[in-house]
Amino acid sequence: MNQFKTVYINGRFLTQKITGTQRYCREVMLALDEELANREEFRVFRWVLLVPSGTIVPKLERIEVESVPGFKGNLWEQWTLWQKSRMSILLSFGMTGPLLHRNQIITVFDASVYRVPDAYSWRFKLWYKFMIRWIVKRSRSIFSACEYAKTECVRYFGARSEQVCVTSAGWQHLDRIEEVSNDEILKLVGNKPFVLAVSSPTPNKNFRLVVEAMQKIGQAPFAFVVAGSVNPAIFGGAQNHSELAKYLGYVTDEQLKALYRKAICFVYPSRYEGFGIPPLEAMSLGCPVLASEIGAVKEVCGDAVTYFDPHSADQLAEKLLAIASAPDAKEVWGKRGMERAKLFSWRNAAKRVADHLVANYQ
Repeated sequence: MNQFKTVYINGRFLTQKITGTQRYCREVMLALDEELANREEFRVFRWVLLVPSGTIVPKLERIEVESVPGFKGNLWEQWTLWQKSRMSILLSFGMTGPLLHRNQIITVFDASVYRVPDAYSWRFKLWYKFMIRWIVKRSRSIFSACEYAKTECVRYFGARSEQVCVTSAGWQHLDRIEEVSNDEILKLVGNKPFVLAVSSPTPNKNFRLVVEAMQKIGQAPFAFVVAGSVNPAIFGGAQNHSELAKYLGYVTDEQLKALYRKAICFVYPSRYEGFGIPPLEAMSLGCPVLASEIGAVKEVCGDAVTYFDPHSADQLAEKLLAIASAPDAKEVWGKRGMERAKLFSWRNAAKRVADHLVANYQ
């Protein structure tokens, strides 16, 4: 056994805006860094994070960091990263990697380029379909965040079932966040009880369904609070939309954590996901969740949330009114959600990654 075999980590994700994918990449890497201090068997490898020049890197104790000058963006990943890592193992916590690398592992979260093609440009779809299938074909192993994502990887990208190692995801990044005060939340949303939704302009997030449910309810005994970016094509076409919801726009993590805690419930209407971190975040903070009845979300949330048909605004409106009028909803569903959330952690995800490499790549 070569005690100093190197595992290079693809750090391109640190140059990108934090969405669900980048959150996963960052948190698994941080958890892995902590595990390296506790698990001697993981230190049979030298772990090195490779990043483009000028990248801001979170504090790491055990994972070394090396800045690699060269191209930027996709060209950095395809050429500069390949040149640096080509003689060693390359680990990508995200879905992309250099096509020329023969000894790499990527993480496939979903098959959205096939499942929700209207969310992407034709160039993006063509590139992702080719790249992921090419890497999967040449790699010994692939990671996925859940069993549902694994089946999608097998079905759409040609992976063998035994090739895919399922990791997990978590919510413990919220523990590092100090939520804002009640006074600040009151300034944001007012005194009225509220239902929370986090908007995204991409079609698969299905936010139009929430707008339609809001219109059907009309004068509700609660406010709708919408955090995040707003798609004018959705909200601009809703009659009296400004009277039906309060749009916060971008909110900080500190504000979002407090909004989760204070909300009557969190609504997650997505019509396609490979995992779904937001409902897990909400559950961990005792916020009841209304979620669309789709494969990955059901795998994550189990029986700890209330489901609805992502194509039925009537059903969503009905269940919103039911949960808002139930005096014990927060206690019953909040407790159930927190228990469910305990099954998931970034630490477990990092351990599964490291265990797999130790077992298969020494």
